[in-house]
Amino acid sequence: MVVALSATIAVLGEEAPKPREVRRHFELVDKQGRVYYEATALNESSQPLARSRVLLRDVTYGDFVVSWTRSFVNQTTVLVFTDKDGKSFVRLTFKWAYTSKTRDETLSEAHRHPELQDAPVIAILETNGGKWEAVETEWQGTSRLHELRTEVRRSMDFTLLEGLERMRSMALGAQDIDPIAKMVTTYIVHGAEGEVMVSLVDTTVAPDCDFDKSFGVPCSDRQLERIKKAVEQHRQLEEY
Repeated sequence: MVVALSATIAVLGEEAPKPREVRRHFELVDKQGRVYYEATALNESSQPLARSRVLLRDVTYGDFVVSWTRSFVNQTTVLVFTDKDGKSFVRLTFKWAYTSKTRDETLSEAHRHPELQDAPVIAILETNGGKWEAVETEWQGTSRLHELRTEVRRSMDFTLLEGLERMRSMALGAQDIDPIAKMVTTYIVHGAEGEVMVSLVDTTVAPDCDFDKSFGVPCSDRQLERIKKAVEQHRQLEEY
């Protein structure tokens, strides 16, 4: 949410752009000059919308497109990561509370009604295999975010997920990719950058032979007898 909101504010804070498209071709290389990624960044700006796209080639894996579109007509921000043909995708859409239809009108509305910046934002997350919609704050919190990521990852095309995971360690820091991809990976990658990690405590609890059996490793008769005896004596077993 912070990234999407910051990106929106940044667009509103710039001088009114003339319709245009600017491109930059670049490579991501290591210290020895080995090329890992080749890409072209395309940035478009006009009164109806602002859009950034990165045509990204993982030289040993495949081609992908990372994009960010702020539509002032629809009052949405859409972040997408797809394969080159757009057949496999993960798409994150935010619906803003503004009612204006152009960039300048939205800027004026934001100045007149600063409270809209903090208004509830509807978020829609989509993949080839699933769709989730909520007020974005409902997805916050470690437990829900962990569950959501698992659901989303299971619904994604594996090749696309692998491409995103590969990018995580090398390409996400690139200036044209980072602000777009970080918001998407928030809902896909476990342990995203800057995330507060949960400190879990190893706590021994009562033996559960049904649990063990569900993994195909049932308790032996001897173990069952030890557990039964401990229960009768109201004694906690540390091992069984």
